[in-house]
Amino acid sequence: CNAGISGFDCSTGAILQSVTPSVVDAAKSSTITLSGLFLDGSAAGAVPVSPLLYSDYRVQLGGNSYSATFSGSQGVVTVILPALHIGSNSLWNATTADIKLLLPPLPGSEAFGSAELLLMPTANVSHVLPTVMSAVGGTTLTLYGRSFTGDSSTRCVLIASDGTSILDTELPPLQMTVDTAICRFQGTFEAGNSYVSIQTHGILGTAAALKIASVESPTSLFPTALSLNGGNITAVTALQVPQVSTLRCVLVDTSGTMAAVSDAQASGFRAICMFGTLTSLQAGGNYSLHLSTDSAQTWTAVGQPILLFTPLSLSSVVPSVAFSSGGLVVTVSGNRMVQLQGSTCIFSSGRTPFTVISQTSGRCSVPASSGNVEGSMSVSLNGVEPSTSLNFLQVAVPSVTATNPRGSSLDGGALVSISGSFMADTGSETVCLFGDARVPAETVLAPFRTVVCRAPAARLASPASFSTSGSTPSKVEVNVSVSLSHGRELFSDPQPFLYFKHPVMNDIVPSLGQRVLSTPVQVVAEGLLDISSSKCRFGTQTVQAALVSLSSSSLPVLVCQSPIPSSQSIVNVPFEVSLDGQTFTSQGILRFAFLQDFSLSSITPSAGPVVGGTVITLTGTAFSQSSYLTCFFGAASVPAVYIDSTTARCTSPSVNSDTQVPVSISHNGRQDHACPSTNPQLNCPKPSTGTDFLFFSQPKLLSIRPSYGRVQGGTTVRLALSSVNPLLQNLMVVRFAQTSVPVLEFIGNEVLVSTPAASKIETHTIAVQLSLNGGGTFGVSSVPFSFYVIPTIEQLSPNLATSNGNATLTVFGKTFLNTTELRCAFFRLGAINQLPINSPYVAYKDPTSLVCRVPTQIPVGDYRLRVGLSAADSELSATAAVFISHHPPVALSVFPAGGPSVGGSTITLSGSGFRAGPLSCRFGDRFGPAQFVNTSTVLCVLPPAPPGTVDISLSLNSQDWDGIPLVRSFVVYDLPTVSRVVPSAGPDQSRTSVTLFGQDFVAVDKPACRIRDIAVPATVVNSTVILCVLPRISTPTIHAAALSASLVPSEIVDSSTKGVYQSADLTAPSAYSVLLSLDGQIFSFSGPSFTFYPSPRITRLEPTSMPVAAGRLVVVRGERFRQDFGGFLCRIDNEVTETQFVSSMLASCISPVRSRGVSSLIEISMNGGVTFESHIGPP
Repeated sequence: CNAGISGFDCSTGAILQSVTPSVVDAAKSSTITLSGLFLDGSAAGAVPVSPLLYSDYRVQLGGNSYSATFSGSQGVVTVILPALHIGSNSLWNATTADIKLLLPPLPGSEAFGSAELLLMPTANVSHVLPTVMSAVGGTTLTLYGRSFTGDSSTRCVLIASDGTSILDTELPPLQMTVDTAICRFQGTFEAGNSYVSIQTHGILGTAAALKIASVESPTSLFPTALSLNGGNITAVTALQVPQVSTLRCVLVDTSGTMAAVSDAQASGFRAICMFGTLTSLQAGGNYSLHLSTDSAQTWTAVGQPILLFTPLSLSSVVPSVAFSSGGLVVTVSGNRMVQLQGSTCIFSSGRTPFTVISQTSGRCSVPASSGNVEGSMSVSLNGVEPSTSLNFLQVAVPSVTATNPRGSSLDGGALVSISGSFMADTGSETVCLFGDARVPAETVLAPFRTVVCRAPAARLASPASFSTSGSTPSKVEVNVSVSLSHGRELFSDPQPFLYFKHPVMNDIVPSLGQRVLSTPVQVVAEGLLDISSSKCRFGTQTVQAALVSLSSSSLPVLVCQSPIPSSQSIVNVPFEVSLDGQTFTSQGILRFAFLQDFSLSSITPSAGPVVGGTVITLTGTAFSQSSYLTCFFGAASVPAVYIDSTTARCTSPSVNSDTQVPVSISHNGRQDHACPSTNPQLNCPKPSTGTDFLFFSQPKLLSIRPSYGRVQGGTTVRLALSSVNPLLQNLMVVRFAQTSVPVLEFIGNEVLVSTPAASKIETHTIAVQLSLNGGGTFGVSSVPFSFYVIPTIEQLSPNLATSNGNATLTVFGKTFLNTTELRCAFFRLGAINQLPINSPYVAYKDPTSLVCRVPTQIPVGDYRLRVGLSAADSELSATAAVFISHHPPVALSVFPAGGPSVGGSTITLSGSGFRAGPLSCRFGDRFGPAQFVNTSTVLCVLPPAPPGTVDISLSLNSQDWDGIPLVRSFVVYDLPTVSRVVPSAGPDQSRTSVTLFGQDFVAVDKPACRIRDIAVPATVVNSTVILCVLPRISTPTIHAAALSASLVPSEIVDSSTKGVYQSADLTAPSAYSVLLSLDGQIFSFSGPSFTFYPSPRITRLEPTSMPVAAGRLVVVRGERFRQDFGGFLCRIDNEVTETQFVSSMLASCISPVRSRGVSSLIEISMNGGVTFESHIGPP
């Protein structure tokens, strides 16, 4: 107003300067803010708008006005515009409009100036083509819709799948009209769903769906070549191929230009390309195959090389016929052949790889077919697209199942029959192939199942098996097959055929047999082979043979049967073998003998035990020396030993039970060829004496009585048997070690014999055995028999015992024997013609010791003891041992009467009858050592024993004990336990009376207390209390003035421990354990502590005299005073008075009433009044 601006409304004073934002989406409601000066009408000369009217502002836009609100704090006006329309048509194009501001309260009061607002329409994108974009960018997209408005701010917008995240807004459209826009995004994006739209002045239009697809470069192709006729190719990638309709396969030339494109289908990690005709491209040119996800606008950076080739045309296949078994290699001819990966021959029966030889030929093998197939074949250079086809025939394979024989000698020449099926007769074309050699078939037998050929020499069939040095192999194995086309093709399956050297024969088993019977023989030879055509030839007679294995670990042998000789003159003939049944080994290597008739007349002995082992002698005629000479005991066979033409020997086998069997002999080990025989074909005369052999069970020897005898022999013994066949009693022989004696008498199951002299003059034990066949064999059962010499005695332990008897004595000596009559005999010394006293019990221990028991109530005296092995006194031992019988000891007293359970106490037994020797004491069931003192005194050491009352026994030989104990009711007690001592302290220069408290206190003999190493007597009060007076441990100090005054201090009253003091007084308290013994010997292991303290010393009294009246204070001065061991007390003339402890050097006492002129002794106690001392100076 002051400036006089034209057109300015001074009534309002407001100036409108700008609007924010300056661009709005006309299709949406928008909030805008108007800014300027004095918008509240507060300019000079104007009337300000009342705050009550701040909400009554209006904004005029075009022909419409809208309510607005003034903000006093910010000085701006805010208005909300609705979606704007002009008339009835929506705004499809951008429009610029002026804004006017109207202030209250006067309608139409207008602010000076105006602001421009750009009204933008919303770009409406309906769809986009293509609908897929490459994830690496570069795809040209065409957006279709309406209301597209563009200026320099317009951008193509790529939106993420969530509809809000912006992926790219950098590039403007390449081209845009009102309804189309062309966009291209550059960069790399994540594959997935997205949207595309147009944005102008920051206003984003509607969006169309767009798929971002990613595809990897192909890593491999199949096939890697493609005919110009086109076809399908499978491209393999490392990652999944996207399933999009815009997937394409692109052929790119070396310049990077697309040469061809095809539709493609995604299948997992593969893309299948479907190319049409490619005749416009160059065969053999360099191309690569790429993948595209956006209809070939862009493609993968890396492709796979692919070869284009001209289609193949075939002219012939040689041969055009093959076995249905396949495998035949054929040659294919045509044009424009090139070797590619996957080149294949395609037959009606299958496919096989194709190898190019040149541009006009190649080879492949024929696959197998299921039978006769009349079909075709073609070639695919890339393994997919076939060429033109040719006729091809497959027929069944001739089958060879066997050859007979299955081998021939190395020289060949054997006629071989090859059997099988489909053996078509092709005349001269039919040949047999023996390894490398071909021979014509001699005949084909109807119905075409056998071809007969003559085997060539092995050197022709397998030249490689023969070394240049000329050495000949032992065998050569080749394959035999049949060809229907002279060996060029159409071969049968092969069969093995073996060339061999003639075997070298080592032995024939047996090499002899009966003339009238066929003998099975085994040929032992080197180089035997099984070709199923073997034969044996005996002279001129031929028989069939077979190769057999006798065990898994042995070499096979050839087995055949000897023929019956055609003439009696045939005795010894050459033996030959043939493995192929046609060629034989050379004659004269081995021979076979046909035996003359022989016989068996007798055997000796004719009986033996069932365990076998009996050697028998056979007698007969015409025995032949043979390694196969055999004895038969019934069906059991054993080898026989040829002695001469009339004698042989063999050993009987073992059998299960008693039985009698016939015995026969065979020269070739066969029982059906043995004599005697019931076979009428064998001329074996029946023996006159019989050849049966009796097997018997050897009886068990049960006992022999007596089982001992002198080495000189002559002892008659009785041998008890378990059982015996009475028929054999005349053949019985008894053997003592190696000496046999006849049986004197047979009674029931017992025999009597007389022992022979022993083989050595010493005591020894031998085995006694029985034979039931005259000593031919002895049974394994035996009983022991002992030969003995007279024993000798060397020592007796113990050699004394009481006359009560029953003492156990051990006798040591030599050649003792455990006989039933073993005895100990006691001969009294000095007795004339006295019979011995025999021990009631004798026990054998070993050849050098035995045990005897002293007879009961044997008289007292000295004896000689001898040992006898029999009842005869003449056979008693020549040497003897001295034995002493004495009176039993008697005990009159025992001291002490008890001891601790831990043992160790020495117990004194007093009595009579004691004797020096190996003494021992027994306390109940516990034993302890003893010591002989004299005939009336023995000392025993108490062993550890449980508490209680026991009896004491004494043994004078440490082995035998009298039945009646020497002492009864000896007390064994627990070691006492001391828990405390009262008082627990005392002076070192005086004795202290103490009371011990504890448990297990028993009144026996000489109880004692011990402190340090000093023991003092004790008094048992009861089981828990004991009294004793502990000794002083230091020499007491007594002042001469006290003694001169006739005063006797307590410390010198008793001098019983004089001489045990230590040399110097204590300077400090010392503690020691108080131990207790109830017998004065064994003390407790531990005890309570008792402390010795240095004795106090009185050096001065104040006053030294006083009135006789009581109650006077006496000051006591001295040294080593203390009150911590039970209390400090004064005693004047044995009367304890009131005391005051002051210090270690000062105390006071109250005097009692005393007589005039009498000297008094003042003493002090530091353990509560138990022990008083003075050690004073002047009284």
